[in-house]
Amino acid sequence: MDKDYNARRELRGFLPKIPKSRRAFSPVTDFIRGMTSEGRNIYRNKDGTGTSERLVSFELDGREYLYPSVFSGKDLFALEPDTEAGRDVAIDKIISIFQQNRGYDPETNIYYGKGFSSPEKAEAFAKERSKRHRKYQLSDLLEVIKSSQ
Repeated sequence: MDKDYNARRELRGFLPKIPKSRRAFSPVTDFIRGMTSEGRNIYRNKDGTGTSERLVSFELDGREYLYPSVFSGKDLFALEPDTEAGRDVAIDKIISIFQQNRGYDPETNIYYGKGFSSPEKAEAFAKERSKRHRKYQLSDLLEVIKSSQ
């Protein structure tokens, strides 16, 4: 981990762009219900919805990065207590995975290392990506329903 990362975060009062509580997300199960067009598994959530990556944004070396928080069916945030300290531990793990893989997603080999010039640009990209994933998941689900009839 970048040794100045925590100091910069403290100095700026930085908190990663994640919900104050992860309880807004339904827990991920081990059941794989499909795959994204990029090759990432889609896991069924307890409420029946699907999750493939749950992008989180963080600042590192003056750039804003997006990176998945779900690996091998485990949401790294769900593995930690739903507290500020737990969220800090989860984001540190995600940044560590990001750095170990030089910005590549270890599950798809997609490169996330370019980063964005602002949190707003990262958020806009994440929203558009989420829309594409939802559309793909819905069409995939409809194919499953049709084939089972």
